[in-house]
Amino acid sequence: MRRLAAVACALGLLAAACGDDAAAPPSPVTPSSTTTTDSTSTPSSTTTPSSTTAAPAPTTDAADGCVAEETEKRTFVDDTRSTPATETAAELANRTLEVWIDRPTAPGPWPLIVFAHGLTGHPRSHELHRRSLAEQCFVVVAPAFPLTNNDVPGAWSNAGDVPGQIGDVSFLIDEVLADVGLASFVDGDRIGMIGHSLGGLTTAGAAVSPDADARISAAVVMSAGFVEARADLPVMVLHGDNDTLIPIATGAAAYAVLPGRGVFVTLLGGDHLAGIIDDDSDYGSVVRGVTGAFFALELDNGDGTVEDLFDLPLDLASIEARSDDGPFADWSDYFVA
Repeated sequence: MRRLAAVACALGLLAAACGDDAAAPPSPVTPSSTTTTDSTSTPSSTTTPSSTTAAPAPTTDAADGCVAEETEKRTFVDDTRSTPATETAAELANRTLEVWIDRPTAPGPWPLIVFAHGLTGHPRSHELHRRSLAEQCFVVVAPAFPLTNNDVPGAWSNAGDVPGQIGDVSFLIDEVLADVGLASFVDGDRIGMIGHSLGGLTTAGAAVSPDADARISAAVVMSAGFVEARADLPVMVLHGDNDTLIPIATGAAAYAVLPGRGVFVTLLGGDHLAGIIDDDSDYGSVVRGVTGAFFALELDNGDGTVEDLFDLPLDLASIEARSDDGPFADWSDYFVA
């Protein structure tokens, strides 16, 4: 497949330096079950409402923000694909995804965003970002990929499972759109994806590649790159210029191949993790703000105005933007055009 060839090429570009959680120590995981929140396994087509889910509140206008429901955890099992053997574990007959779900209390429907962690990363490491997006009126689903999350022994050796993770994304979208409990909250015609490091490479394959999942209509790639992109997909590339694991040249090269709409955000002085792995620094404010504004604009979920962006500490960022016709002289025109 063309998509897998692009992934293999990008893996060569990223080498083995895709770790995203040096500052995020693992913490205990509460066991969950297939599309439930207890420990009893059920078929993946069965959905049990989470015990943490409150009754929906009246719909909130996206421009005014949303109230985020308490995070829900579920497990989805794909019985049609296997999990490959690794240096520390035998092959499994299925692929099991523990998924962290953040959504507005108001029923919406709201756009769906898939959030992909990096090598030895975890959805826990992106809680502030996930919750911020939910408060900006998105439903966020963040899977812990079965071979590369930081609860997996030897996860550093499993970067080659990116093709499996790309399949996980499409499977998860299928499951969420078919889920009775989430149906009133999710607009299946407005789907975005965001990923960091190896999760950025997963985003490249699942969303950006010319033969990616066409249901995804906007993507953010953080601290990673890609070698080709489909013309109909707006993409934000975000990278720290002090990233010593994956140099910013990788992100710049990816932005350069975009055939259409896109934004390139340079975090000035930012390293591989700055503002991306949970922290309450100004870098974090920039990352959460620009990604939220990008998705708000491209997924038609509120104003996404440049005035909102100007409330951010933009002295920490350099921003470029382009339309389908070429670069904007002033990047802010992207958000008001």
